[in-house]
Amino acid sequence: PIGTGNHNASYLFGGSILPNYVTQVRDLGVIIDSNLRFKHHICCIVTNVHGRAALFLRCFQSRDSLLLFKAFTTYARPMLEFGTVHRFGLLINI
Repeated sequence: PIGTGNHNASYLFGGSILPNYVTQVRDLGVIIDSNLRFKHHICCIVTNVHGRAALFLRCFQSRDSLLLFKAFTTYARPMLEFGTVHRFGLLINI
């Protein structure tokens, strides 16, 4: 369970016992698992950005690299940067 204060208490809703814990939770758009790791969050972001980049290639007839770069930095890069922690250029093992 997420959190150190949770001692697997049973919770009731409408007379039914709810499951004791979840393996991951989304909070403010960031997915965190029960071990406080962000692997699923990163995979979701990469999948969404990859789809967005493929959409650019399908929609734009021009193959001008400057145009595609500006489209990527405007529409896809914010998706990559949202909810990320910059560690001064260090590679972090996830």
